[in-house]
Amino acid sequence: MKKIFISILILSTLSFAGAVRPAYNPFTTIDWEFFGDTFEWKTKLCSCQLGDTGLQKAGFELSFYEPIALIDVTATPWNFPSIGLSLSNSLGRKQGTTRSSKSGATAFRYTHFIIYPIFSIINLATDFVCFERLSALTFGYMAEINPAHNNDTIASFLNPHKLLFALASPSCVLDCAASTTHESMNSLYFCAGCWEPLSTNTGWTSGDQPVTEAGTLATRLLDNMHATFALTKTSNASFSSTTSNAILKNSMCKETYFPLVLKTQYRLQLAYPVNWDAKRIGAMRVDWADYKLGKDKSEDLVFWVWRKRDQCAGAYDCMSTFSGVR
Repeated sequence: MKKIFISILILSTLSFAGAVRPAYNPFTTIDWEFFGDTFEWKTKLCSCQLGDTGLQKAGFELSFYEPIALIDVTATPWNFPSIGLSLSNSLGRKQGTTRSSKSGATAFRYTHFIIYPIFSIINLATDFVCFERLSALTFGYMAEINPAHNNDTIASFLNPHKLLFALASPSCVLDCAASTTHESMNSLYFCAGCWEPLSTNTGWTSGDQPVTEAGTLATRLLDNMHATFALTKTSNASFSSTTSNAILKNSMCKETYFPLVLKTQYRLQLAYPVNWDAKRIGAMRVDWADYKLGKDKSEDLVFWVWRKRDQCAGAYDCMSTFSGVR
């Protein structure tokens, strides 16, 4: 317990001038009320098999969201607003832009996925309640080293099926309504609610609304990490417009792989330059995105990534998504 309080004291006192950098002060930038509201301990019994023994271990059903990572969205290459670090552009990556023309606007931004499971870092991970096990800040993805991030041709070659997503974008109005009023629709996996469709894995967006476009880029990154098996299915999310869940493996006993982002499994919480509530992917912008660029109108934005975990507490196979550590 002493270790926990010392960690809290150190992290709470580290910050940079201006807006608080989320990585150095998670205790004021994390939406703790959201964690408390969504932590659900059920009295329903469950069980999981112990390896290949055929024996069953009993537990209780538990559901919660936990912050596992930070996502940077920035126009400047090698700039990490979540930790207040900017590196030399030695690889000559292009500066992000916002262009306006008679045909419309476009914008280009870089994204980073910084693994930062704060509960494990402050030593709250237990064998009974399985939070993410990795206990270190780690760089999980940097768009600057991905050749497809600023090249539509390469991105289309690697993900040809996404070219069809643009044709289905009219149906995203259904996901927009659902994500704003109730819950995102995983079956419309090519949509990001009221944001832009997930029709590409590049850093290009329409250039109209920087905050919601940052949300789109963050969702694209989550989708890409699911496609490369860097993220797993940890919730009992449904992938159907009905109650059927037949094509998804049960995740109550251990994490499973699924190659598409499950939008209901995640919440994105704006943490920089201003701090806001955790929101559903695709939620209407008026609810969270207006007037959020800060006093200097900087388009460097950071999100906390909240991931839902449904588990059979006490019997769950606790393992880190990112390192495999048990």
